[in-house]
This record gives sequence, C-alpha cells and structure tokens, in this order.
Amino acid sequence: MSGVSPINVEELQKRANDPGKVHFIVHMERPGARLFCVHLEYTHYPPRTERNNEFELIFYKWPADVMLQWVIVTIPASDFPLAEEAAKESGLVIKDSVPMCFSGGDQHIFPMSGPTVYSLESNPKSGVYKGKADEISDAETVAIRRIFEEDERKHRQELKDQGLTDDQIDQMMQEINSE
Repeated sequence: MSGVSPINVEELQKRANDPGKVHFIVHMERPGARLFCVHLEYTHYPPRTERNNEFELIFYKWPADVMLQWVIVTIPASDFPLAEEAAKESGLVIKDSVPMCFSGGDQHIFPMSGPTVYSLESNPKSGVYKGKADEISDAETVAIRRIFEEDERKHRQELKDQGLTDDQIDQMMQEINSE
C-alpha cells in the first residue's frame, strides 16, 4: 500500500463505472469481512508481487451521521470467481446489491452503485444467525494469523535466497512490524 488518501463520493462512483473492475462492499464488523480481504489478497494478489497492484482496498466511513466502517475491495472483473471463492471461505455471500441502513428515521443507500458493485453479507447457513458470531470471529482471527505467519515465512525465505542473514532479516521484520 502506497499510502492513505481520502476519497469522495464522486470518485467512488467514477470507479463504479469502470467495466474492467468489480467492487465488493462489506461492513468491517461483519464476521468474515477481515478474512475475506486477507484471504483474497494474500492468496490471489500476494504482497511484494506485481499482481498485488491489481488489488485495492478502500476504507470508507458511512453514513455521515453514524460513521460505520466499511471496506471496498476492488479487483479486475475477470477475477470475479476468485472473490466468490474467498467469500465462501470466509462465510460470506456476494449479493448483487449495495448496502443500505436506517438512522435518524432516514434510509441511506451506499454512495457507490452500478453493475460492477456488490455487497458481502453473512451466509444464511453460517453460525452468525445461530448465535455463534463470537466463535466465528475467533476462528477468523486464527485463520488470518495463519495467513500472515505463512506470508512472513515466505518473505523470510525470499530474503534468505537474496543472501541476507537471519539477523538482518530479523531487524528488517522488526522495522516492518513497527510501521
């Protein structure tokens, strides 16, 4: 990630009109949301590869009077099946719709829409609807940790293959993890 910069409604909609991309919107508190993002990126758009440049993650607070944290994941349209697989692995389903919510007696529709924009919801068959959201969230954290640990193992090996010593790698990893 090269940095964080604000994005406005007009820019969101401009992105939604790009037929070469698909966008997946999910509320970050939804069980499975974090795993979807991490699984999709680290499995199909690995960090430190050119392919990672095709994966975009936007954090967006909406609606203004509530400021819920949402994430928009953008990938090439041709990779839609990869998102379907990541959603399934994460206990989510892709819906051909955009989020909406009610606050202050008003209905709010997410400010990005179009034929390339989808929302992620909990799979109706998941334990979320059976009172197991905490268990699912704990399992999600464990799965994410495993993905990160495997990536660190691979990264360490790549650095060893480049001739770095274990001490140099440890120092580099400490610097990365402190950012």
